[in-house]
Amino acid sequence: MSISEIPAVQQGAELYRKVYNKEISEECFYHKHFDNPNALSESFIIELQNDTPVAMRWLMKLNFCYDGNIVSGVQSSDDAVLDEARGLLFLKMRKKTLNILQQNSIDFEYGCFYPGTAMEIAEKFGEKNIVNLYMARLFLNERTHRWKRFDISIPAFVRKVLIDKRTKRFADLSQKDLTIDISEKCQFGDEDYKKLNSASCFQIERNQSYYNWKTSGIDNLSIITARKDNELYGFLIVKKESDYGIVVDWDLFGENKIETLASMLLPICRDYQYLDVPSLNIESGEMKLFTALGSKDMSSLWAPICICANVINDGLSSIICDSKKWKHRLIDADYFLNGE
Repeated sequence: MSISEIPAVQQGAELYRKVYNKEISEECFYHKHFDNPNALSESFIIELQNDTPVAMRWLMKLNFCYDGNIVSGVQSSDDAVLDEARGLLFLKMRKKTLNILQQNSIDFEYGCFYPGTAMEIAEKFGEKNIVNLYMARLFLNERTHRWKRFDISIPAFVRKVLIDKRTKRFADLSQKDLTIDISEKCQFGDEDYKKLNSASCFQIERNQSYYNWKTSGIDNLSIITARKDNELYGFLIVKKESDYGIVVDWDLFGENKIETLASMLLPICRDYQYLDVPSLNIESGEMKLFTALGSKDMSSLWAPICICANVINDGLSSIICDSKKWKHRLIDADYFLNGE
């Protein structure tokens, strides 16, 4: 079936543009919701008034893994209601959502919010704020320094001193027995995925179909891997944005995590003014890994990403509601696929 034959795609993209005042193509919207390898057969709710779409919810099914077990989650995505239709439609759509989730044996529903009205509505309808995720910023090859509202150019000789100092620090910390590879496509194998999914944290399951869905059509990604005797010790997926980068996915294994991280940063540190590392769980120690290398903890300056969840399977409540167990990267958020 072509995109033009799916009314929900046209209606969803139209509502998205009206409510969020941002552009999104129907092709991008289709890919986001219909190319999901774990998509529900009934993955959306669209409310009409006089044959005109006025409200919607999209249900992005994802498999989570924890200690070898698979948990079914749904990330609420593209919740949108036109101003003239606000009121009971939120409650109506949430009731419909619960019925769909129960019929599909979904264990929990969650959303990624910034503090504000949308999050307050989610909490009002029963979602609990589980964990807040923060950002670190690692300054590298800076050309300007931001002071208040002004960007001040850094003299060339000062820039050289700064980047040489940072490069030396990474070199001193790096593990010399690691092999570092940089590519434009994910090249993980079966053993890599076993390692990615075997941690005791609560995270979205990684596999080839997941990365194909999340990264296809994105041509400004760099995948940096660290290996020893072909065994994966760590990886970074960096999305280039003009003169800086965003670490959209990453993981580290073994005891020498900081050294592994320094080894992967060394070959790319001159390519960016700075790297932003969002979605860090301070409670599980993720922020410390980056501040140990000189990153600035931005938690006091930038609003967190707040994960709010509604647990349906009470037997999993102790796992899902444990903030220290959560591992959630920017690539996992539904808005990563908005094509911005």
